[in-house]
Amino acid sequence: MLTAIAEDHRIRIRDIAARCRLTERAVQKIIADLEEDGYLTHTRRGAPTRTGSSRAPSCATRRRPG
Repeated sequence: MLTAIAEDHRIRIRDIAARCRLTERAVQKIIADLEEDGYLTHTRRGAPTRTGSSRAPSCATRRRPG
């Protein structure tokens, strides 16, 4: 997921979900967790939500507990 964001910091959540084979809701939750941990910041521009990477570790895979 971070690779998709790093390649195109204007990518939409819908496009990330399709690329990573996740639901949009799952992507939203993962992005919220990454923002909380300081890995991502985002700026809303118009209707779509855009994401931007403040730093994107090359091997960042995050698993949801439980």
